[in-house]
Amino acid sequence: MPKITNNEEKNPIQCSICNEYRFFEIRQTQHSGKNRGISLNKPFFYCKKCAKCESLLSDKTIEEQIAKVQNDKTAYLKSALEERKFEPYNKFGFKYDPLDYYYIPGLIRPWNEGFLTPVFFSIELLFYYNSNPDYWISRSSFSSLQIYDKNGQYFFDRGFGINRNGNLFAWLGDLYEFFEDGTQNQHLKRFLLDNINSDHDIIPSGISSRLAASTV
Repeated sequence: MPKITNNEEKNPIQCSICNEYRFFEIRQTQHSGKNRGISLNKPFFYCKKCAKCESLLSDKTIEEQIAKVQNDKTAYLKSALEERKFEPYNKFGFKYDPLDYYYIPGLIRPWNEGFLTPVFFSIELLFYYNSNPDYWISRSSFSSLQIYDKNGQYFFDRGFGINRNGNLFAWLGDLYEFFEDGTQNQHLKRFLLDNINSDHDIIPSGISSRLAASTV
């Protein structure tokens, strides 16, 4: 899971005003071009505690994107990053948002592009394995949990995070490696069933309360 730093080394996701961990959001915004209206997805960091909002696209970048639209009709503009598919990790069809990889600090690995892209799952995946007598769940820390088989061996040995929205997340590259050898194909359908659209949050549940306690 991504490193969560203390106050001596501020994480870029932390708010500069209140030190709370911000949320990464993608908002569809409207812009005016010459004789046309343009819609585009704009990435933000948003602090729910103090309501500070920081755009991750400069005005110059937005203007450059709008200038690429040639017709005079309303257009929805997608950036090249939004449409990226990370191969070979895309093999099993998991849903993910490539913007998470490019904009959430600490995930980019130039030598292994896309590996640390978060893939999100409903908590139902956890409930499924927790209610199955052949598996059991252990929360190894405030930030992650592990699934074990009935013999006490790791099942999905890379672990999951649980974010502030109550959703599970794992890395795209880890999921690829887990299913690549074909021995876990019977579980792939279950994982895909509970795979949900990105909510863009990789801050583990509990981190906000720990941060608050450290600043008292």
